[in-house]
Amino acid sequence: MLLDGGLLGQENLPTLPLLGGAAGAAPYSGADYNDLDGGLRQTTEGGTQPPFPFGLSNGQSSVTLLQVNGSAETTITYFFRPEAGLTLEDYDRVFLSSDTGVLVPTADVSVAEAILDNSTGSPVYNLTLSFDFSRFVGQTQFTFDLVNRETGEPVPGSSPSRTNFTISGLTLYTETTTTSTPTDGGPPVVTVNREVVGGDGQPLTIDWETAANRPQVSLIGFIQYVNGSNSTVTSSGGSGQLVPLSDIDFSFGRQPTGSGVVPGGPASPVAHDASGCAIDGGTWNGSAVQLAPGCGIGFADNDGVHLGITLQPYRPGPVQLVFKWPELTDGTELDDIQFETFIDVEVTGTPPPAVVAISPSSALAPEGDEDVTLTVLNTQPNMTFNVLVGGEFEFPQSQDAGSYVDRGDGLQTVTVVSAPGEGNNLNWTVTVTITPAPDTTGVPGTPVVVNAVDVTRPPFLFNYLNANVTLNGISPNSGPEEGGTIVTLTGDFPDFDKDGTGEILFNNRPIGAEYIISGNANTIVFRVPPRVEVGEGFTYSVSVEVGKYQSAGLLFTFIQAQPSLSILVTGGSFDSSNGRYNIGRCNNALFRAILDAGTFSQTPTFSWRLLDTTQTDADGNSVDVLPAVVAASSTSELGPVVNVSSQTLVIPWESWPAQNRVYRLVVTVTTRFGVTEVTSILVRQGTADLIGVTLVDPVPRSLVLPDLPLQVEAKIGTPTCLGLTEIDEEITYDWTWQGALYSFTYQSTAATKNNTTPTLLGREFNVPQANLTYGTFRISLVAYFTANQTVRGSDSALVRIVPAPLLSRINNGEEGRTISAASALELTGANSYDPDMTFAEGVSGTGAGIQYTWSCVTAQSASGFVGPRNTSTPCPAELLPAGTTAESFSVSADALSSVRRSTDQYILYGLVVRKASVSTLLNGTDVVIQRQSAQSVVTYRLIPDSSLRFEPLSAIDITSNRSDVVVTRRINYFEDVIIRPQAVDEATRWTYQLLEPDENARQFLTLPSTRIPFAGYWGNNPNDLFTREPLGLRAGALLPNTDYVLAIIYNTPGFEQNTALVRLRTTEAPQVRFPPLVQTQGTDQSIFYASAGASYESAEFKFYFIATDSDGTDFCLDGCSGLPFVQFQLKTSGEYTVRVEMYDAEGRSLLAMAMNEDPIVVNSSVELGANLTVFTEAIERSFKTGDHAGYEMLGVDLAKHILLSGGTNQTIDSEILANYTAGLERVAGNAVPNTVQSANYINTASFLARLTPDTGVVYDEQTLYKLVNITRHAILRTPDSQVLRVIETLTAFYNTTPELVLYHQAGGTTRRRLLQEPEGTDRVHGIWIDMYKWLEDSVILGGLKTTSCGYVATFSTANVNGTGTFAGGLSPSRQLRSTRRDWGYPVRQRRGEREQVRGEIVIVPNATLPVQLPERLGPVVLAVGHMCNAEQGNRLEVGDASFTWCPELFRGGIDNLFMSLAVSPDFVYLSNIQGGKPSYSDHLVTTHVSRLNGNMLVDSALQIDKCYAVDVPLNQEAVSGLVGDSNVVARTSFTTTAMDLDTLAMHGGHYEHLSADAMAPNVMNASWLRWAADSERLSGGVELDAALPAVPVTRQVIGDIYGLNLYPEKPYDVRDPEIFSYYSPRTDSNSQTEVIALPPGTARQASDDAEATDATTSTPGRVFARVTSDVTGPWVVGERAIWLGGSFLLEGFALTAWQIAAIVLGLLFFIIVAIMASWTVATRYFFVIGAPPPMTEDMVYLERDVYGRGTVIDVNDDTGFAVTGGYEYTDDATARSMLGPGAFAVGPVGSMSDSEVQVGGETYEVEDGEGASEVAAGDGLDTDSDDGGGDDDSDSDSIAPSATSVDSAMLSAAGGSMSAAAAAPAPSGSDLGDIGSIREGSQLSDMSLDPQRAS
Repeated sequence: MLLDGGLLGQENLPTLPLLGGAAGAAPYSGADYNDLDGGLRQTTEGGTQPPFPFGLSNGQSSVTLLQVNGSAETTITYFFRPEAGLTLEDYDRVFLSSDTGVLVPTADVSVAEAILDNSTGSPVYNLTLSFDFSRFVGQTQFTFDLVNRETGEPVPGSSPSRTNFTISGLTLYTETTTTSTPTDGGPPVVTVNREVVGGDGQPLTIDWETAANRPQVSLIGFIQYVNGSNSTVTSSGGSGQLVPLSDIDFSFGRQPTGSGVVPGGPASPVAHDASGCAIDGGTWNGSAVQLAPGCGIGFADNDGVHLGITLQPYRPGPVQLVFKWPELTDGTELDDIQFETFIDVEVTGTPPPAVVAISPSSALAPEGDEDVTLTVLNTQPNMTFNVLVGGEFEFPQSQDAGSYVDRGDGLQTVTVVSAPGEGNNLNWTVTVTITPAPDTTGVPGTPVVVNAVDVTRPPFLFNYLNANVTLNGISPNSGPEEGGTIVTLTGDFPDFDKDGTGEILFNNRPIGAEYIISGNANTIVFRVPPRVEVGEGFTYSVSVEVGKYQSAGLLFTFIQAQPSLSILVTGGSFDSSNGRYNIGRCNNALFRAILDAGTFSQTPTFSWRLLDTTQTDADGNSVDVLPAVVAASSTSELGPVVNVSSQTLVIPWESWPAQNRVYRLVVTVTTRFGVTEVTSILVRQGTADLIGVTLVDPVPRSLVLPDLPLQVEAKIGTPTCLGLTEIDEEITYDWTWQGALYSFTYQSTAATKNNTTPTLLGREFNVPQANLTYGTFRISLVAYFTANQTVRGSDSALVRIVPAPLLSRINNGEEGRTISAASALELTGANSYDPDMTFAEGVSGTGAGIQYTWSCVTAQSASGFVGPRNTSTPCPAELLPAGTTAESFSVSADALSSVRRSTDQYILYGLVVRKASVSTLLNGTDVVIQRQSAQSVVTYRLIPDSSLRFEPLSAIDITSNRSDVVVTRRINYFEDVIIRPQAVDEATRWTYQLLEPDENARQFLTLPSTRIPFAGYWGNNPNDLFTREPLGLRAGALLPNTDYVLAIIYNTPGFEQNTALVRLRTTEAPQVRFPPLVQTQGTDQSIFYASAGASYESAEFKFYFIATDSDGTDFCLDGCSGLPFVQFQLKTSGEYTVRVEMYDAEGRSLLAMAMNEDPIVVNSSVELGANLTVFTEAIERSFKTGDHAGYEMLGVDLAKHILLSGGTNQTIDSEILANYTAGLERVAGNAVPNTVQSANYINTASFLARLTPDTGVVYDEQTLYKLVNITRHAILRTPDSQVLRVIETLTAFYNTTPELVLYHQAGGTTRRRLLQEPEGTDRVHGIWIDMYKWLEDSVILGGLKTTSCGYVATFSTANVNGTGTFAGGLSPSRQLRSTRRDWGYPVRQRRGEREQVRGEIVIVPNATLPVQLPERLGPVVLAVGHMCNAEQGNRLEVGDASFTWCPELFRGGIDNLFMSLAVSPDFVYLSNIQGGKPSYSDHLVTTHVSRLNGNMLVDSALQIDKCYAVDVPLNQEAVSGLVGDSNVVARTSFTTTAMDLDTLAMHGGHYEHLSADAMAPNVMNASWLRWAADSERLSGGVELDAALPAVPVTRQVIGDIYGLNLYPEKPYDVRDPEIFSYYSPRTDSNSQTEVIALPPGTARQASDDAEATDATTSTPGRVFARVTSDVTGPWVVGERAIWLGGSFLLEGFALTAWQIAAIVLGLLFFIIVAIMASWTVATRYFFVIGAPPPMTEDMVYLERDVYGRGTVIDVNDDTGFAVTGGYEYTDDATARSMLGPGAFAVGPVGSMSDSEVQVGGETYEVEDGEGASEVAAGDGLDTDSDDGGGDDDSDSDSIAPSATSVDSAMLSAAGGSMSAAAAAPAPSGSDLGDIGSIREGSQLSDMSLDPQRAS
């Protein structure tokens, strides 16, 4: 190509016209110099002659530059000496360029600087010219001269300065030709226009329609080499390229911020596959550059230089193309500079929506209703899509949330739903309806319908499947476990393709395609893989899958190569000296055939024989005497069933043919495949008594798997013919483990959770994981009667502790990622670890002692490493560490470049770790064992473009919801899995995609049932899928025995988008087999047996046998040991179904379940109604002999017996239950229970707690504590890794326990309370605190221990069960009222003309009280939340109570916190620990922030100012009179109005409360009250401004009312006097309290500003205190002066020395007064002035405590009792019968008016006509004649009605209104005793005994 007429590059350059004008054109005007600094134009004033000649000096003769990014710049300095007397302003500049394509002087040359120098006496100018070469590369000669403006000549003697420029580089340009016809009719003029493309300000701009119609753009290239040659003419005169174009490196530049388009991606205007496209791979065909498919960029040099760019149609927007060519300057003078240029491509306009791809690519289901995903361009959320397939099947857009998703990479996805259809290769169209937004006036826009464009390549066609996939036959159906069996499947398999849509599945897991030999529509032949590749089981369901359709399965069974069979003996003792089992003279013997899982899963049959070695038949064989045993046992109705064809053989002790004879017991097992196994043992029944001892060999385990202690259980058989009268039945258990002896009996209490020790009552041995070591060890047990050690038995078992598999891990655990040679590749195996070192060295994940072995191979495809397509080759040495054994190493960029190719290369690294460990042999010898991990691999895709940079993720943590690291090759499908990527750059964002299995990939992660749905996890915001959130997979979302490949697609600023692959393999789901029970009928003395087995063996399986009675009540059998067999007794008549539940060892999931076909029918000899003494022998025997399982079962039987009997009236039953409970606490306190055991202990305690006072059972405090302690042991002693499944049983337990405490606190049937607590004491009932606090902790633990972050739940003790609804222990018929607040109405006494106000007892007839306090002892309701970051929530609610916390609580952004909000009865008040301190809150509201430490909660509430807010509901009527003490602020969302209600009330009354009129919500009423001068109570109301907001909110600080945080909380079961210091108001916190009143219709506000919102909301009015604080804990609302002692604790209160002295004196005075007051109250010296409770009908006032408080109660049934400490509980009939008809009279009686009442001859007037229905008097329950100090023997065994006492002296003073004789006698069996001995001290006696004293 020739520029400027071909003159460029010639040596002799002709004179060219100036600046593009004609030759000789006028030079520049001198006026240009006017722009120079005037300071430079100075006058020469003499001086010496300058050294410079006159005229212009020469500049540089030649300059070579490199154009980079379209530009090159330089400067040249010249010296000019004007003629004498002239200055620079007198000359014009003359610039000439030989090639204006390279340099246009008028635009590209400027004077940068002109400096005048007069130092020589003659002016000399330094002129600097600036050159900008932003046009074509090439060569040009630049000429510069200065011409005298007057003469037009240069300075005489001087010549122009000439510089030859060589501008090296590559210019890309477009060339267009236009032809014009001159107006004078001359020949046409052809004009060639060239436009440079590339560099700054020179984009390539194309509208979208042109790009769609002509996607190929070709640019012409011109190369100027440094040596002067160019791509047109080389230095040698020939053509060609001195530097190959293949050396050019191409990459995409950065996209504009916010575009979201991935450069070169599917939404980019230009896409290019650098791995398969050479940069010089184009060919010029004369009009365009032809590029290979998939190539968007390419140079062609076959006819000049051209660049081809292929544009993707319908992709608007920018993309930057970057070209780097360092080789262009290599070896030249410019080799320190690298050539680089770029092209900004801009496709303009707004193209229509376009469909880029459709998934799934496989055929659709013919029934339709399948999600189809369109990947689209140029769409918005206001568009609706509709697909028409085949012209008739319409696919509408899905209505589900997330049907439209902006992917963030320039593409969007739209989900449509397929329609039923059929056919193949169906065309389709997409219509898009665009709904414009409404205009500014709200008028909706007119929808516009457009057609989307199909740009799928190749064009997508829809297909429907043939759904008929049927498997009819499999042959053979069994084979050896090593695999290799050739199996033929027959059936209907349309479209089956072994290399495409067809797969063979074993239990839903596909086998490799290499195992499929052939397949067609009717027959498939495949080779069975080895069992270890398929899974761990032996029997699998084989099915065929075609597309998404799967056939039904047929079974294939692997035959175990070496099956095992043994006999487990229970009831005998093994004699190691002769190898035989000895059976005691009266021990039933049980023999169980123990099979391996492979044999057990093949439905075996059993055959037993008992061979008498002393007898032979005719053939010389030993005689089988077992038929005689069967015959002998059949005569006993109560004995066990002897079944010779079951897995378990029982031989009753009385059925042996002969004693002291040795028999050979033989069992033969035959599987359904004809495999037979036989084994035998020697047995002998002796004449001596012995204890049968059986230890079961534990399944071999590692230190860490299962994550539980080692537990070995003994099965004990005691002689059945020994009774209590013959022997002290205490059994001592001597365990021997690793040379140490451990003794244990039922009296032992030394079993600790984390020590090696016997547990329970001695029959279990516990070894913590930290105490285990590798090896084979023998554990032995000798059991003997403590009082008679000759009766004993022994056995031993082998314990095998094997190493857990080492886990190798490369880098962060990813299995694939893209890299380039732009930077080094770092690899490390440091994250590999030995799981057992968690316990061996106390450090999890340590790599101590691990050795590393690395391997590496390369291949040209990702599938080129395995199978028939294996094309891999070993890596060069530079890609591996020296010696391949380093923990970490780096692969340099140069090393990666050495294997880089023009297409993608794949590098597969493998890592195996090894470790030497010490194991102990059975003989005690230590040996070294070599351990080796499975190989972990990672595949790196090395792309050809080394300029692209990829950033790895710093970590990929895969954990359970307990933050335990999980093994990716062994993911438990039954628990949550959390995948948490981590990146150093906080700006990195990622999303997730499922790649395998294919059939789930399309919608797997979009299903809410798949993901953890809580805030803080990925996917919960479908419109924001690129986040930093972890992916949470729900338990059960992953199928068992399946491989999953997940892609983590992430973007880091400054780096290319990348993908990390993660592979998860789930564990196999086991099956459980439950053979029929041998015996299904019996009595309460019968022993039943059951066994089960799993489809494969694992130490992580536990079996629990559950019996369910006819009421649906479940209880675990045989102590819930987890063994696969049980033996048990059932003591209660009835029908029971039995099932086996198989859990994983840690109790996380129910893995399998099976039900026994036939129920067990029990006929008990125990009659209903009998007292519990019938169970005492069994209780004592099981406890002393250590039978913890039988003992626990008896608790259920005891409770059921009383419940089924309708209750009891015998004290002995309560004593038996108390003793039993103490024993059960001992058992639980020595246990290390598993998950189900833990729940079962609580379940048994719950059964016992169901024995409420209604049943006649009475528990003392010690027993109540033991019941609670059982639940504590069940939780706290459970191993830390064990799941707690206790919520249901816990809430059932606390459903009834409070009632038991109430009854005990009342002293229900005896006067022990008064004996223990003399009158006037302040007994603290700590059990209230301990019970409720442990309830909170246990529910938090049980509810949150194994939950995922973000989980929130609410639990309540108000359960519904088989006995009805309970509310925290009170039956529905009972309702308590409280005395905790000093409320009531004055009662006026009238005697003649004198009036006295006496006390405050409610005796007003027919009163309707405005302050009614139905304070039921309600249930505890807890809201709990597991929060790990601030985004997951900040609030919990329970009714009107709430708890809010601040984000700052999560330090570092992530934490693991348990939040809780409990609303409970005020157990602090109930306990009397803060007696006499009233509160305005109906309940205690407790908040906590905790962390989990094992099974303990650790307080983790940071003390942050105003971090916590708690809403404490208040009793509206209690505070209604207080709300008006200040101005009311009525708030709505529109206005705030202040009103002084005092000015509105009549007679200056006080505001009481503000409420909305329900009938007229716009009218507000203020009710008010005041006392007139004559003590008359006035009341009324005033209608406020009707224009007020309908639902105002009262919000203010009221008087001295404060939210009180009670601190410190009392430690559990602390009973010393110091407990009075607990639960005091906290003074070190910064709290603020606001009382908020919400009228009806006001919605709750979570914000700090409570405002009315929706007046139409139907919600009741609420009053609550909002406390903002820096602490958590129990909260009440009370008066500060009462709780905190007045103003001494006011903030900022400073005390001077005088003030302190005054305070001290005041305190001393106060103490003296308090002592005197206490004495007067205790002695009743003054009449009691405390307020009685409000009363309504059916209520009875009972008694007052030392604070003058009383209690009333509604009781609608016949049983009652009373309680001090704030609650009392009785029935009205008892009180009436005790007081008699003359005790009191309620008007009108005789001459009394409605407002009068007569008590004891005195007449009282009631204020304002208010009334109540009844009144009683009294203060105590002790009515025995011994005056409280006598024996309790005279008390009846029945429940004493809680009647009040009346003073006999008072009755005499009453003027005969009621005499002792007239008083009704106490009911039979009551605690009243002699009515004449009723104590003084009642309130009525105080009021009426001495009227003169009263005045």
